[in-house]
Amino acid sequence: MFAREEDMEVLRKHGITSIQHLASIAADLLRNSGGNRASHPSAGLSQEDRAFFRRVGAHGVDGVDKDAVDKLNRDMATEYAILIESALTSDQVARKLGVSTSRVRQRILNSTLYSIKYGPRRLFPLWQFSEGRAVRHLEDVLPLLDKSVHPLTAQEFFTSPHSDLEGPRGELCSPIQWLEMGHDVEKLKHIVRFL
Repeated sequence: MFAREEDMEVLRKHGITSIQHLASIAADLLRNSGGNRASHPSAGLSQEDRAFFRRVGAHGVDGVDKDAVDKLNRDMATEYAILIESALTSDQVARKLGVSTSRVRQRILNSTLYSIKYGPRRLFPLWQFSEGRAVRHLEDVLPLLDKSVHPLTAQEFFTSPHSDLEGPRGELCSPIQWLEMGHDVEKLKHIVRFL
């Protein structure tokens, strides 16, 4: 199956220029996951609990939907490949922030920039940058992020609306939006500690 030109245009807008590289990253993620599939949430339920959930109309209590799990694994591999392919290198971050690469390395050590080790390189997901700079006050929050949090979980957390972060008109904000609007950093620090 070949990529359609309109699909390639969408990918190019997100900094992805090579389908082969995207596929290689996705395969690498699946290879390194050991082929483990996501476990089914009902696996640890007792028979009584399963019976209760069936009575109240819950679906999927009795087994794993293999197709759904396969789709989840494919979606995660694709998201990870896009995250890696669109991420910046240390040199690109240094230019963007107007600092030296040694300063970028210091910020990695201090956990004030979020980076992913991919092969021999450090890569920096785009979600932490805004208008040629790092997101305001993100350096105050990132050191609290547990190092074991998967890069996709970190991206989802920082870029998705959070139920505890309301904007001025009552709309839910993502942590990135919250910081960019200049809201209470301490509130976000509290949330990050429990991620």
